[in-house]
Amino acid sequence: MAIDYEAWGETYLREAEAIRERLESRRRGGARASYTDAEKAWMRAMFEIYLECSAVGQLLKRRGKRRIAS
Repeated sequence: MAIDYEAWGETYLREAEAIRERLESRRRGGARASYTDAEKAWMRAMFEIYLECSAVGQLLKRRGKRRIAS
């Protein structure tokens, strides 16, 4: 069974986009000065997850393209 790296990468990139949209919505919804420490920690954690999903998604898509070219 072959792994479809491009599709797998797209899944990661869609998840990254959903996280980014949720963070943007949260930022637009309230004044930054009013965030609790817990909310700030949550936003930092989610931003880290966003970055990881983006990086992994791009890596998987590149791997899929190299595999097709081989």
